[in-house]
Amino acid sequence: LFYIVIGLLYVIRQSEHRRPWVDGTLVFGTPLLAFPLQAGMLKDDRLGLAFSALVVAVIYAALVFWLRRRRGERLLTEAYAALAVGFATLAVPLAFSASTTASIWALEGAGAAWIGLRQKRNFPWLTGLALQWLAAGAYCLSLVNATRVPAADKLLLLNAEWLGAAILSFSGFALALIHDRHRPRFALPQLLFAWGTFWWLAGAVGQFDLATRGIGEWRFATVYLGISVALAVFLREHLPWPRLHWLIALSALFGLLLVLAADGEYGAPLAIPTLLPWTIYLLALGWAEANASRPDRALVPWLELQQRKLLDASVQESLIAVPYAYVRLA
Repeated sequence: LFYIVIGLLYVIRQSEHRRPWVDGTLVFGTPLLAFPLQAGMLKDDRLGLAFSALVVAVIYAALVFWLRRRRGERLLTEAYAALAVGFATLAVPLAFSASTTASIWALEGAGAAWIGLRQKRNFPWLTGLALQWLAAGAYCLSLVNATRVPAADKLLLLNAEWLGAAILSFSGFALALIHDRHRPRFALPQLLFAWGTFWWLAGAVGQFDLATRGIGEWRFATVYLGISVALAVFLREHLPWPRLHWLIALSALFGLLLVLAADGEYGAPLAIPTLLPWTIYLLALGWAEANASRPDRALVPWLELQQRKLLDASVQESLIAVPYAYVRLA
């Protein structure tokens, strides 16, 4: 604290000039030399070291809060902010597992990038993007070093593997939306949307082993794509973001692969075990087309459903939806 105060007073008591001079040796050298000494004393206590890093982050965050009220100290404020973020980021892997670290870093990165874009500052923006790569690395490391858990003790989707991938995907989609709104250049929105889509699909692929012991890989994949379409349609109703059409179109393209996979696994694309997953998938696509003011295209999956048994609840739903689509076309 003594050396932190010296670096702080050096800046705020300058009287000969008011340029934002900062003594880099005191500002950055103090924590970078002191924390390794602290780590040496707590080398057998990871949680204590994590709390130490968190305390340092809180101290620098408090200094940032105080300096923001003073004008002309922007450089020192940014330096302290960088140290606060750095030590807060360092505290995470010391206190949590690799999979939890990945989730926290991904969300932290999305928030940092959003703040950087809103304030038109490159450092937090680039830090946020870099944290996405670090989060992905931590997630992959958690998969490699994961303790073997019996499949019977895992729930489909409700497990660390899928939740970690889902948070990476959420961060990617959030960053794509943020860049579409604030910095639509360098193809970053498209790349970030592809990043989010990759982790959303990778999370599903990682569940295939569990699905094999339950509903089966093909049925799980079909229902997963149907739910993905439904989520995209729901978000499209409340969020004016045209890029969601890409996710719906990609899910529709995967339908062709589902037909081939069903034929190979069940002997026919419309075998009895495939009927319920196909129903969910087709209803979601029909909803997507109707929601996009294309009732003519929505009729295609709904008319297909009408050819099945009348007692099926999904068929009954299509019987209501088809007249509604014809009214919209009239």
